[in-house]
Amino acid sequence: MIPFLMSLFMACNTTKETVPEDVIVVDTGTDTAEASPSEPTTEPESPPELGTDSVGEGELHPEEEDPYRNKKRMSVTQIRTTMLQVSGGISWIEQNKERWEHYSATLGVPDYQQRIREERTPSVMFQKFLNDAALHTCAEWIRLEIEGDQRLFFFEIEPDEYDPVKIRQNLVYLRHRMQGKKQDPNHPMVDDLVELHQLVMLRSEELENAWNTVCVGLFTHPDFFMY
Repeated sequence: MIPFLMSLFMACNTTKETVPEDVIVVDTGTDTAEASPSEPTTEPESPPELGTDSVGEGELHPEEEDPYRNKKRMSVTQIRTTMLQVSGGISWIEQNKERWEHYSATLGVPDYQQRIREERTPSVMFQKFLNDAALHTCAEWIRLEIEGDQRLFFFEIEPDEYDPVKIRQNLVYLRHRMQGKKQDPNHPMVDDLVELHQLVMLRSEELENAWNTVCVGLFTHPDFFMY
């Protein structure tokens, strides 16, 4: 019993704390300053240099311009003058009245009393009168060339001739004459004109009707009256 009490007494009076042998004490030093963020080890890449010794390519023909750019409609005077020049002088005259002049107020041509600016939007009213003008001009133009010797419409083919190769050639020529487009026989618009000509020919079996329909289509297309 005595040895047990002696050991208990010695344990209670122990003032020195012991550290287990398996614990490792690390000296952190006296510097308590926070570590600064690490600096980047590589420099940022510089932007690529722009070369000045190369030249790009671009299209110069107006046909290749952006089709969505802002375009303007020709004035009534411009359209009337253009149709006269294209057709060799055929005026839109019905019942002894020059119709472009007769409908000028309806089409928004300024009279400089009540209106000083012309309405230049391709409205439904404008399209209606342009279609009427095209129907009259094309019918008269083709009739005069069938009956006479002038060849402003049938430039690559005779009026009574049915030759698919010459038909395409004449459509290319008409697109250039009436819309000012370059003569490209492989343009998609020419393909559409050939298809239209063939369709009317199959339904009516009349070359004059086929050419008349193509003529009206070229006059009423935006490529004629927009620039």
